[in-house]
Amino acid sequence: MNVKKWSMLVSCCCLTLSVSTSGQSENKMPAFGAAEEMVSGWYHRHERESWMERGARAEVIDAVLQRIKSTKGKRADPELFDTIIAYGPGNWVYEWVQAGELAMQQARELPQRKNRAETIARYNEAITYFTVASWPHLGLPDDKKALALAREAYLAAGRLLDVPVAHVEFPVLDTTTRGYLHLPKGRGPFPLVIFTYGSDVTKENGLGLFTEEFKRRDMALLTVDLTGIGEASHVPLQNGSDTILAAARQFARGLKRVDQTKVFVVGISFGGNAAARYFFNHDAAHDAAGVISMCGPLHRPFMAPPEAVEQLPALTVDGVKSRLGILGQSSEALAKITPQLSLKVQGFGDAAAEKIPTPLLIFSTNQDPVVPLVELDLLEESALHVDKVILDEVGHCPPLWVRQAVIGRWIADQLKDG
Repeated sequence: MNVKKWSMLVSCCCLTLSVSTSGQSENKMPAFGAAEEMVSGWYHRHERESWMERGARAEVIDAVLQRIKSTKGKRADPELFDTIIAYGPGNWVYEWVQAGELAMQQARELPQRKNRAETIARYNEAITYFTVASWPHLGLPDDKKALALAREAYLAAGRLLDVPVAHVEFPVLDTTTRGYLHLPKGRGPFPLVIFTYGSDVTKENGLGLFTEEFKRRDMALLTVDLTGIGEASHVPLQNGSDTILAAARQFARGLKRVDQTKVFVVGISFGGNAAARYFFNHDAAHDAAGVISMCGPLHRPFMAPPEAVEQLPALTVDGVKSRLGILGQSSEALAKITPQLSLKVQGFGDAAAEKIPTPLLIFSTNQDPVVPLVELDLLEESALHVDKVILDEVGHCPPLWVRQAVIGRWIADQLKDG
Protein backbone atom coordinates (compact mmCIF):
# COMPACT_ATOMS: atom_id res chain seq x y z
CA MET A 1 0.00 0.00 0.00
CA ASN A 2 1.33 3.43 -0.85
CA VAL A 3 0.23 7.00 -1.37
CA LYS A 4 0.62 6.74 -5.16
CA LYS A 5 -1.96 3.94 -5.34
CA TRP A 6 -4.46 5.96 -3.39
CA SER A 7 -3.77 9.06 -5.47
CA MET A 8 -4.76 7.03 -8.53
CA LEU A 9 -7.94 5.82 -6.88
CA VAL A 10 -9.07 9.31 -6.01
CA SER A 11 -8.27 10.55 -9.52
CA CYS A 12 -10.60 7.87 -10.85
CA CYS A 13 -13.30 9.44 -8.72
CA CYS A 14 -12.77 12.71 -10.61
CA LEU A 15 -11.34 14.49 -7.60
CA THR A 16 -7.89 15.89 -6.98
CA LEU A 17 -5.50 14.63 -4.33
CA SER A 18 -4.04 17.42 -2.23
CA VAL A 19 -1.66 17.33 0.70
CA SER A 20 -1.97 20.96 1.68
CA THR A 21 -1.13 21.53 5.34
CA SER A 22 -2.11 25.16 5.65
CA GLY A 23 -3.27 26.07 9.14
CA GLN A 24 -6.53 27.62 10.20
CA SER A 25 -7.01 30.20 12.92
CA GLU A 26 -8.64 28.94 16.08
CA ASN A 27 -10.73 32.10 16.08
CA LYS A 28 -12.11 31.65 12.57
CA MET A 29 -13.73 28.72 10.85
CA PRO A 30 -13.70 28.46 7.02
CA ALA A 31 -17.00 28.43 5.18
CA PHE A 32 -19.02 25.26 4.73
CA GLY A 33 -19.26 23.84 1.23
CA ALA A 34 -22.14 24.66 -1.10
CA ALA A 35 -23.98 21.47 -0.17
CA GLU A 36 -23.74 22.39 3.52
CA GLU A 37 -24.49 26.09 3.44
CA MET A 38 -27.12 27.55 5.70
CA VAL A 39 -30.13 28.95 3.86
CA SER A 40 -31.40 32.28 5.10
CA GLY A 41 -34.53 31.85 7.17
CA TRP A 42 -33.85 28.21 8.08
CA TYR A 43 -32.42 26.45 11.14
CA HIS A 44 -31.72 23.24 9.21
CA ARG A 45 -29.30 23.18 6.31
CA HIS A 46 -30.68 22.13 2.92
CA GLU A 47 -28.46 19.17 2.09
CA ARG A 48 -30.37 18.11 -1.01
CA GLU A 49 -27.43 16.37 -2.68
CA SER A 50 -26.60 14.41 0.46
CA TRP A 51 -30.22 13.42 1.03
CA MET A 52 -30.55 12.28 -2.57
CA GLU A 53 -27.33 10.26 -2.30
CA ARG A 54 -28.88 8.54 0.72
CA GLY A 55 -32.07 7.65 -1.17
CA ALA A 56 -34.41 10.66 -1.08
CA ARG A 57 -36.17 11.91 -4.21
CA ALA A 58 -35.76 15.50 -5.36
CA GLU A 59 -39.48 16.13 -5.88
CA VAL A 60 -40.27 14.91 -2.37
CA ILE A 61 -37.54 17.07 -0.84
CA ASP A 62 -38.76 20.17 -2.63
CA ALA A 63 -42.39 19.52 -1.71
CA VAL A 64 -41.57 19.03 1.97
CA LEU A 65 -39.43 22.17 2.16
CA GLN A 66 -42.13 24.18 0.40
CA ARG A 67 -44.83 22.99 2.82
CA ILE A 68 -42.65 23.88 5.79
CA LYS A 69 -41.92 27.31 4.37
CA SER A 70 -45.50 28.19 3.42
CA THR A 71 -47.41 26.82 6.41
CA LYS A 72 -48.63 29.43 8.86
CA GLY A 73 -48.33 28.69 12.55
CA LYS A 74 -46.62 29.67 15.78
CA ARG A 75 -42.86 29.37 15.42
CA ALA A 76 -40.25 29.12 18.17
CA ASP A 77 -38.28 31.67 16.17
CA PRO A 78 -40.47 33.90 13.94
CA GLU A 79 -37.48 34.45 11.64
CA LEU A 80 -37.00 30.73 10.87
CA PHE A 81 -39.45 28.78 8.70
CA ASP A 82 -38.62 25.36 10.15
CA THR A 83 -39.45 26.14 13.80
CA ILE A 84 -43.23 25.60 13.90
CA ILE A 85 -43.84 24.34 17.41
CA ALA A 86 -46.95 22.17 17.13
CA TYR A 87 -46.53 18.68 15.72
CA GLY A 88 -48.60 19.01 12.56
CA PRO A 89 -48.50 20.60 9.10
CA GLY A 90 -45.38 22.73 8.64
CA ASN A 91 -43.53 21.20 11.57
CA TRP A 92 -40.10 19.91 10.49
CA VAL A 93 -40.40 16.48 12.08
CA TYR A 94 -44.03 15.99 11.06
CA GLU A 95 -43.50 16.80 7.38
CA TRP A 96 -40.51 14.50 6.96
CA VAL A 97 -42.23 11.71 8.89
CA GLN A 98 -45.21 11.98 6.54
CA ALA A 99 -42.85 11.59 3.58
CA GLY A 100 -41.20 8.60 5.24
CA GLU A 101 -44.49 6.88 6.00
CA LEU A 102 -45.59 7.29 2.38
CA ALA A 103 -42.34 5.69 1.18
CA MET A 104 -42.88 2.86 3.69
CA GLN A 105 -46.40 2.32 2.39
CA GLN A 106 -45.11 2.20 -1.18
CA ALA A 107 -42.49 -0.36 -0.16
CA ARG A 108 -45.09 -2.60 1.48
CA GLU A 109 -47.37 -2.46 -1.55
CA LEU A 110 -44.71 -3.65 -3.99
CA PRO A 111 -44.67 -7.38 -4.84
CA GLN A 112 -41.51 -8.08 -2.87
CA ARG A 113 -40.35 -11.23 -4.63
CA LYS A 114 -40.45 -9.61 -8.07
CA ASN A 115 -39.37 -6.13 -7.01
CA ARG A 116 -37.02 -6.78 -4.12
CA ALA A 117 -34.42 -4.18 -5.17
CA GLU A 118 -37.09 -1.51 -5.64
CA THR A 119 -38.70 -2.41 -2.31
CA ILE A 120 -35.37 -2.05 -0.51
CA ALA A 121 -34.84 1.29 -2.26
CA ARG A 122 -38.23 2.55 -1.03
CA TYR A 123 -37.42 1.44 2.52
CA ASN A 124 -34.06 3.18 2.27
CA GLU A 125 -35.84 6.30 1.02
CA ALA A 126 -38.08 6.14 4.08
CA ILE A 127 -35.04 5.80 6.34
CA THR A 128 -33.62 8.98 4.83
CA TYR A 129 -36.79 10.97 5.50
CA PHE A 130 -37.12 9.63 9.05
CA THR A 131 -33.52 10.44 9.96
CA VAL A 132 -33.77 13.91 8.40
CA ALA A 133 -36.91 14.37 10.51
CA SER A 134 -34.98 13.62 13.69
CA TRP A 135 -31.91 15.68 12.71
CA PRO A 136 -29.95 16.99 14.64
CA HIS A 137 -31.13 14.20 16.96
CA LEU A 138 -31.57 16.16 20.17
CA GLY A 139 -33.43 13.36 21.93
CA LEU A 140 -36.76 15.20 21.98
CA PRO A 141 -39.94 13.05 21.98
CA ASP A 142 -40.79 13.66 18.31
CA ASP A 143 -37.15 13.03 17.32
CA LYS A 144 -37.20 9.67 19.09
CA LYS A 145 -40.41 8.64 17.33
CA ALA A 146 -38.87 9.47 13.96
CA LEU A 147 -35.77 7.38 14.71
CA ALA A 148 -37.97 4.49 15.88
CA LEU A 149 -39.62 4.55 12.45
CA ALA A 150 -36.19 4.63 10.80
CA ARG A 151 -35.25 1.49 12.73
CA GLU A 152 -38.49 -0.17 11.62
CA ALA A 153 -37.71 0.66 7.98
CA TYR A 154 -34.10 -0.53 8.30
CA LEU A 155 -35.10 -3.91 9.67
CA ALA A 156 -37.84 -4.28 7.04
CA ALA A 157 -35.24 -3.67 4.32
CA GLY A 158 -32.81 -5.99 6.05
CA ARG A 159 -35.27 -8.87 5.93
CA LEU A 160 -35.21 -8.66 2.14
CA LEU A 161 -31.43 -8.92 1.83
CA ASP A 162 -29.63 -12.13 0.91
CA VAL A 163 -27.47 -11.36 3.93
CA PRO A 164 -29.79 -10.97 6.92
CA VAL A 165 -29.55 -8.18 9.47
CA ALA A 166 -29.88 -8.50 13.23
CA HIS A 167 -30.64 -5.67 15.66
CA VAL A 168 -28.14 -6.79 18.26
CA GLU A 169 -27.72 -5.62 21.85
CA PHE A 170 -24.42 -5.53 23.71
CA PRO A 171 -23.10 -4.18 27.03
CA VAL A 172 -21.27 -0.89 27.39
CA LEU A 173 -20.11 0.44 30.76
CA ASP A 174 -23.01 -0.25 33.16
CA THR A 175 -25.73 -0.27 30.48
CA THR A 176 -26.38 -1.59 26.96
CA THR A 177 -26.69 -0.24 23.44
CA ARG A 178 -27.64 -1.71 20.08
CA GLY A 179 -26.29 -1.98 16.55
CA TYR A 180 -27.06 -3.54 13.17
CA LEU A 181 -25.13 -6.71 12.39
CA HIS A 182 -24.95 -7.96 8.81
CA LEU A 183 -23.30 -11.37 8.97
CA PRO A 184 -22.98 -13.36 5.71
CA LYS A 185 -24.46 -16.81 5.46
CA GLY A 186 -22.07 -19.70 5.70
CA ARG A 187 -19.48 -20.96 8.14
CA GLY A 188 -16.97 -18.16 7.60
CA PRO A 189 -14.98 -16.91 9.30
CA PHE A 190 -15.66 -13.48 7.75
CA PRO A 191 -13.85 -10.15 8.02
CA LEU A 192 -15.83 -7.61 10.05
CA VAL A 193 -16.09 -3.83 9.84
CA ILE A 194 -17.24 -1.91 12.94
CA PHE A 195 -18.55 1.41 11.74
CA THR A 196 -19.86 4.64 13.28
CA TYR A 197 -20.95 8.05 12.02
CA GLY A 198 -20.65 11.43 13.69
CA SER A 199 -22.54 13.67 16.08
CA ASP A 200 -25.54 14.28 13.78
CA VAL A 201 -25.89 11.09 11.71
CA THR A 202 -27.23 7.83 13.12
CA LYS A 203 -26.45 4.23 12.23
CA GLU A 204 -29.73 3.90 10.30
CA ASN A 205 -28.02 5.67 7.39
CA GLY A 206 -25.51 2.83 7.00
CA LEU A 207 -27.65 0.44 4.94
CA GLY A 208 -26.16 1.64 1.65
CA LEU A 209 -22.61 1.12 2.91
CA PHE A 210 -23.35 -2.55 3.38
CA THR A 211 -25.39 -3.16 0.23
CA GLU A 212 -23.00 -1.24 -2.04
CA GLU A 213 -19.59 -2.12 -0.58
CA PHE A 214 -19.45 -5.03 1.86
CA LYS A 215 -22.18 -7.42 0.73
CA ARG A 216 -20.41 -8.09 -2.57
CA ARG A 217 -17.08 -8.51 -0.76
CA ASP A 218 -18.51 -11.21 1.54
CA MET A 219 -17.71 -9.12 4.61
CA ALA A 220 -19.67 -8.60 7.83
CA LEU A 221 -20.67 -5.14 9.05
CA LEU A 222 -21.63 -3.92 12.51
CA THR A 223 -22.90 -0.32 12.53
CA VAL A 224 -23.24 1.47 15.85
CA ASP A 225 -24.20 4.93 17.01
CA LEU A 226 -21.60 7.33 18.28
CA THR A 227 -21.56 7.82 22.03
CA GLY A 228 -24.32 10.27 22.97
CA ILE A 229 -26.63 9.83 19.95
CA GLY A 230 -29.40 7.51 18.78
CA GLU A 231 -29.52 4.22 20.68
CA ALA A 232 -26.33 5.29 22.48
CA SER A 233 -27.72 8.66 23.60
CA HIS A 234 -27.65 7.52 27.24
CA VAL A 235 -23.91 6.71 27.17
CA PRO A 236 -21.86 9.72 28.35
CA LEU A 237 -19.57 11.15 25.71
CA GLN A 238 -17.25 12.38 28.45
CA ASN A 239 -16.23 8.77 29.14
CA GLY A 240 -14.45 8.67 25.78
CA SER A 241 -15.63 9.03 22.20
CA ASP A 242 -14.53 5.45 21.41
CA THR A 243 -16.53 3.86 24.25
CA ILE A 244 -19.12 2.34 21.91
CA LEU A 245 -16.48 1.18 19.41
CA ALA A 246 -14.58 -0.60 22.19
CA ALA A 247 -17.78 -2.23 23.46
CA ALA A 248 -18.70 -3.30 19.92
CA ARG A 249 -15.26 -4.87 19.48
CA GLN A 250 -15.69 -6.79 22.71
CA PHE A 251 -19.10 -7.98 21.54
CA ALA A 252 -17.58 -9.10 18.24
CA ARG A 253 -15.20 -11.42 20.10
CA GLY A 254 -18.19 -13.64 20.81
CA LEU A 255 -19.18 -13.94 17.15
CA LYS A 256 -17.85 -17.33 16.09
CA ARG A 257 -18.19 -16.71 12.36
CA VAL A 258 -16.06 -13.55 12.51
CA ASP A 259 -12.35 -13.75 11.72
CA GLN A 260 -10.92 -12.07 14.80
CA THR A 261 -7.68 -11.26 12.95
CA LYS A 262 -9.58 -9.27 10.30
CA VAL A 263 -11.66 -6.77 12.25
CA PHE A 264 -11.59 -3.14 11.04
CA VAL A 265 -12.73 -0.01 12.87
CA VAL A 266 -14.10 2.94 10.86
CA GLY A 267 -15.40 6.33 11.99
CA ILE A 268 -16.62 9.38 10.04
CA SER A 269 -16.77 13.02 11.27
CA PHE A 270 -17.00 12.91 15.08
CA GLY A 271 -16.80 9.17 14.57
CA GLY A 272 -13.39 9.90 13.04
CA ASN A 273 -12.38 11.28 16.41
CA ALA A 274 -13.65 8.06 17.99
CA ALA A 275 -11.74 5.92 15.49
CA ALA A 276 -8.57 7.92 16.10
CA ARG A 277 -8.96 7.52 19.86
CA TYR A 278 -9.48 3.80 19.32
CA PHE A 279 -6.31 3.71 17.23
CA PHE A 280 -4.32 5.24 20.08
CA ASN A 281 -6.09 3.42 22.89
CA HIS A 282 -6.05 -0.25 21.91
CA ASP A 283 -3.46 -2.92 21.22
CA ALA A 284 -3.92 -3.31 17.49
CA ALA A 285 -1.81 -6.45 17.31
CA HIS A 286 -4.68 -8.29 18.99
CA ASP A 287 -7.53 -5.88 18.37
CA ALA A 288 -7.87 -4.45 14.85
CA ALA A 289 -6.54 -5.23 11.40
CA GLY A 290 -6.90 -1.58 10.41
CA VAL A 291 -8.47 1.73 11.36
CA ILE A 292 -10.02 4.45 9.18
CA SER A 293 -10.36 7.93 10.66
CA MET A 294 -12.33 10.06 8.22
CA CYS A 295 -12.64 13.86 8.63
CA GLY A 296 -12.43 13.52 12.39
CA PRO A 297 -11.69 16.60 14.53
CA LEU A 298 -8.79 15.78 16.83
CA HIS A 299 -7.69 18.85 18.77
CA ARG A 300 -7.96 22.45 17.60
CA PRO A 301 -11.74 22.71 17.07
CA PHE A 302 -12.23 21.60 20.66
CA MET A 303 -10.00 24.43 21.86
CA ALA A 304 -11.92 27.11 19.96
CA PRO A 305 -13.18 30.09 21.98
CA PRO A 306 -16.91 30.92 22.13
CA GLU A 307 -16.72 33.43 19.28
CA ALA A 308 -15.38 30.73 16.94
CA VAL A 309 -18.04 28.24 18.05
CA GLU A 310 -20.73 30.77 17.19
CA GLN A 311 -19.56 30.85 13.55
CA LEU A 312 -20.72 27.24 13.12
CA PRO A 313 -24.31 26.39 12.14
CA ALA A 314 -26.62 26.48 15.16
CA LEU A 315 -27.91 22.95 14.65
CA THR A 316 -24.34 21.57 14.53
CA VAL A 317 -23.55 23.27 17.82
CA ASP A 318 -26.86 22.12 19.31
CA GLY A 319 -26.02 18.56 18.34
CA VAL A 320 -22.67 18.69 20.15
CA LYS A 321 -24.29 20.32 23.18
CA SER A 322 -26.89 17.56 23.25
CA ARG A 323 -24.21 14.85 23.19
CA LEU A 324 -22.55 16.57 26.16
CA GLY A 325 -25.78 17.05 28.09
CA ILE A 326 -25.76 20.87 27.98
CA LEU A 327 -28.39 21.58 25.31
CA GLY A 328 -29.74 25.11 25.75
CA GLN A 329 -26.63 26.41 27.47
CA SER A 330 -24.31 29.10 26.12
CA SER A 331 -21.33 28.89 23.78
CA GLU A 332 -19.20 29.82 26.79
CA ALA A 333 -20.44 26.73 28.62
CA LEU A 334 -19.65 24.57 25.59
CA ALA A 335 -16.16 26.05 25.19
CA LYS A 336 -15.37 25.10 28.80
CA ILE A 337 -16.24 21.45 28.22
CA THR A 338 -14.96 20.70 24.72
CA PRO A 339 -11.21 20.69 25.54
CA GLN A 340 -11.73 17.34 27.27
CA LEU A 341 -12.66 15.89 23.84
CA SER A 342 -9.27 16.83 22.35
CA LEU A 343 -7.06 13.79 21.83
CA LYS A 344 -4.03 15.94 22.45
CA VAL A 345 -5.36 17.16 25.79
CA GLN A 346 -6.09 13.53 26.67
CA GLY A 347 -2.43 12.73 26.07
CA PHE A 348 -2.76 10.77 22.84
CA GLY A 349 -0.20 11.33 20.11
CA ASP A 350 2.66 12.14 22.47
CA ALA A 351 6.07 11.07 21.23
CA ALA A 352 6.61 7.37 21.84
CA ALA A 353 9.54 5.02 21.46
CA GLU A 354 7.66 2.97 18.85
CA LYS A 355 5.04 3.95 16.32
CA ILE A 356 1.67 2.20 16.35
CA PRO A 357 1.76 -0.73 13.88
CA THR A 358 -1.97 -0.81 13.06
CA PRO A 359 -2.61 0.04 9.37
CA LEU A 360 -4.30 3.44 9.27
CA LEU A 361 -6.18 5.43 6.63
CA ILE A 362 -6.67 9.18 7.13
CA PHE A 363 -9.28 10.64 4.79
CA SER A 364 -10.53 14.24 4.67
CA THR A 365 -10.90 17.37 2.53
CA ASN A 366 -8.34 20.16 2.38
CA GLN A 367 -10.83 22.89 3.37
CA ASP A 368 -12.85 21.25 6.11
CA PRO A 369 -14.52 23.80 8.43
CA VAL A 370 -13.99 21.66 11.53
CA VAL A 371 -10.87 19.61 10.72
CA PRO A 372 -7.73 21.73 10.16
CA LEU A 373 -5.29 19.72 8.06
CA VAL A 374 -2.35 20.59 10.25
CA GLU A 375 -3.71 18.61 13.17
CA LEU A 376 -3.93 15.40 11.17
CA ASP A 377 -0.19 15.19 11.81
CA LEU A 378 -1.16 14.06 15.32
CA LEU A 379 -2.35 10.82 13.77
CA GLU A 380 0.00 10.48 10.82
CA GLU A 381 3.19 10.87 12.84
CA SER A 382 2.08 8.20 15.30
CA ALA A 383 1.43 5.51 12.69
CA LEU A 384 3.91 3.05 11.27
CA HIS A 385 1.73 2.15 8.27
CA VAL A 386 -0.45 5.04 7.08
CA ASP A 387 -2.27 6.07 3.90
CA LYS A 388 -3.53 9.64 3.68
CA VAL A 389 -6.09 10.87 1.16
CA ILE A 390 -7.06 14.56 1.11
CA LEU A 391 -9.67 15.66 -1.42
CA ASP A 392 -9.22 19.11 -2.93
CA GLU A 393 -12.62 20.59 -2.10
CA VAL A 394 -14.45 22.70 0.46
CA GLY A 395 -16.72 21.02 2.98
CA HIS A 396 -16.85 18.79 6.00
CA CYS A 397 -16.11 15.19 4.99
CA PRO A 398 -15.78 13.73 1.49
CA PRO A 399 -19.02 13.11 -0.45
CA LEU A 400 -20.90 9.91 0.37
CA TRP A 401 -20.32 8.26 -3.00
CA VAL A 402 -16.55 8.60 -2.85
CA ARG A 403 -16.04 7.86 0.85
CA GLN A 404 -17.98 4.58 0.66
CA ALA A 405 -15.91 3.46 -2.33
CA VAL A 406 -12.64 4.39 -0.63
CA ILE A 407 -13.60 2.62 2.60
CA GLY A 408 -14.47 -0.57 0.75
CA ARG A 409 -11.41 -0.48 -1.50
CA TRP A 410 -8.92 0.29 1.28
CA ILE A 411 -10.19 -2.53 3.50
CA ALA A 412 -10.21 -4.94 0.55
CA ASP A 413 -6.59 -4.01 -0.18
CA GLN A 414 -5.60 -4.58 3.44
CA LEU A 415 -7.11 -8.04 3.30
CA LYS A 416 -5.34 -8.78 0.01
CA ASP A 417 -1.99 -7.49 1.26
CA GLY A 418 -2.39 -9.34 4.53
